[in-house]
Amino acid sequence: MADPPSSLVVGLSTYLIGPWTGSSLNPARTLAPAILSGTYTDLWVYLTAVPLGALVAAAAWRPKAVDRLDGGPGRLETSS
Repeated sequence: MADPPSSLVVGLSTYLIGPWTGSSLNPARTLAPAILSGTYTDLWVYLTAVPLGALVAAAAWRPKAVDRLDGGPGRLETSS
């Protein structure tokens, strides 16, 4: 099964999840109004979820195009 286009995912989250949860897709759109208005309710979610999501993605990502043991075409043979 092919991955859905990112615009479809953004559109669905904007129109379906956004009104239901009141969340935004861009943390800056939540942080700036919260700081300027002095309303810090549930701001911790945006301050922790983004870095945690980045750490999970970095831990789970395994590049398919890079293999250190593969000589591959065009690589120089080195002998120790």
